[in-house]
Amino acid sequence: MKKNLLACLLIFTAVFKLQGQVADFAPVGAKWYYAQISFDFPYPEEFRLVEVTGEEVFQGQVCRIIEGLTMGCGLPNPSRVFTRNDSTFFWSELTAQFELLYDFSASAGDTWLIEGLGLAGDSLRVFVDSVGQRVVNGDTLQTWFVSYSGCYDWGSEIVEKIGNLDFLSPSYCLCENGPNGTRCYLDSSSDYHFVSYPCDTLLYLGISALPAYHLIEVFPNPFHESISVKSESLSGQLTFLLFDGLGRIALRYEFSGSEEINTRSLPTGIYFWGFEKEGAMLKTGKCVKE
Repeated sequence: MKKNLLACLLIFTAVFKLQGQVADFAPVGAKWYYAQISFDFPYPEEFRLVEVTGEEVFQGQVCRIIEGLTMGCGLPNPSRVFTRNDSTFFWSELTAQFELLYDFSASAGDTWLIEGLGLAGDSLRVFVDSVGQRVVNGDTLQTWFVSYSGCYDWGSEIVEKIGNLDFLSPSYCLCENGPNGTRCYLDSSSDYHFVSYPCDTLLYLGISALPAYHLIEVFPNPFHESISVKSESLSGQLTFLLFDGLGRIALRYEFSGSEEINTRSLPTGIYFWGFEKEGAMLKTGKCVKE
């Protein structure tokens, strides 16, 4: 009887732990497509493909191998990563040890330090401003809205399974022509699209399919009694969303072209904005009401 009770308790504990964990990060075969502007005339928006090409034992850890990263600007290329207890680590040649990249167990108010980046072993302090959820292609994924200090550029939103929506790796602020936004993420069980065209599309300035982050404006920041949004080069209706510090929707506004939105009823504080079109989040950012 005691053995049966013990077995049931162990099974319950294992299931509970699995339910509390986020989905596997960077499984073998995973692919990220990122937007990237070419410096060659006529300056098309190209794409950068980052993928997990295999798995190997390295320094005593079973690591996934990620290729396609930007050399010298953040993580090494290729990178060796592994995930343990909802935290993802990468091997840094500069510190000669595994360093924390993502803390998927972080709560609002938590911070973590990424060390061993770039060519000089730089550090980046990440601050978790709020935690929420995002629905992507019917799946509800946990999200972390973050800010950071140091001479590195990184997006303001981290999504379960996908990582930072700007780019998987932080990028040194003086690195030019880096990736700037997730188009798609794919693995054996997921197919997430953040754009309405094929992931590997080559886009040219002036065409109607130009990505939203070149065309959308949100101003002023900080804002007071109103905030203006502008997307005159995008056809069709967009949805503008404001999230409060807890990840709750504070404002939803549908528009096309440009609008000035009344925000008098919103309390002062930090907000995160996003634009949706046909169920896909086109662009996200951060603003402050004073």
